[in-house]
Amino acid sequence: MAGKRDEAALIMLRAAVFSLIAGAFAYAPAHAEPLVDINWFGATIAEVRAARPDVAWVEEPNPYGFDELTHLTASAFTSVGDLPLDINLTVANGTIMSARLQGAVNVANAQQCETVSLDAARNLEPRLGALYWNHALSYGQYEVRISDQSIAIVQGWRPLPRLEAVPRSQYARRDITGFAIRARAHPTDGRVTLDALVSSDLNNGSCRVRVEIEIPYGAD
Repeated sequence: MAGKRDEAALIMLRAAVFSLIAGAFAYAPAHAEPLVDINWFGATIAEVRAARPDVAWVEEPNPYGFDELTHLTASAFTSVGDLPLDINLTVANGTIMSARLQGAVNVANAQQCETVSLDAARNLEPRLGALYWNHALSYGQYEVRISDQSIAIVQGWRPLPRLEAVPRSQYARRDITGFAIRARAHPTDGRVTLDALVSSDLNNGSCRVRVEIEIPYGAD
């Protein structure tokens, strides 16, 4: 009799464990699509065009006149939250070495730029990996937690009559026209790991968010 009770208890335990596992998978968030296909780094222009024929790519010579450098660009390539991002792929000696994505929105002050920038950072985290900052904070910089895994560094300042960092509580003032956010990440597919820098800057009322991704120096 005891054996049957033990067997019944084991069956119930297994059913409970299965239910928990099934529930965990049911509520697990879907893996976000990478911001840029990692396979593009080291690929050729032709391979990128073939991978995304739906994109209106424009090939441009490097503005500094280096023959071995070209740029492959596209407007509104992707978006983070409500912010569309253009893309600029740098091609060196025929292969993609880095990508820059950026978008801008007009704002009234540093507080609005901070809101736009932090919203972008939150949307970028699942597409780039955990965000972090590995430098000591300088005067006027603040660490803002994006999630349990990620942080970003923000800073606002008053440019005139002299550059002066200000507390976050003053970002809504109209004379606080300088702002920046910084965070790093290492997007990876388990085979290749890249370096990424997330940043934003406020200039003449335009809050520009930028993501720069590149092959680490010295990587094969």
